[in-house]
Amino acid sequence: MDDPSGAPTPWGLASLEGSEALAVAAYMRVSTAEQKRRYGIPAQADATRTFVEKRSAWRLAGSWEDLGESGSTTSRPALNELLAEIAAGLFDVVLVSS
Repeated sequence: MDDPSGAPTPWGLASLEGSEALAVAAYMRVSTAEQKRRYGIPAQADATRTFVEKRSAWRLAGSWEDLGESGSTTSRPALNELLAEIAAGLFDVVLVSS
């Protein structure tokens, strides 16, 4: 199954397409000033929203943002909160913009 934009569908994504709405959580992070200028949170949020809107069985149920948090640390407040909510079974899919 391909993405409606024509991009190849990531491995495993086709198995998530079903008749029930899937609750999607979006996670966004930038750590450097360069990333904030070129591909900041607003750009990631737009990409995520567009990706979800192209899938009728998906609904964006929440988003988490870590600003200025290094990817090399496991101490990211928003990610830690999101992981707790995932463990509680609140989401079916976590979407991260590349």
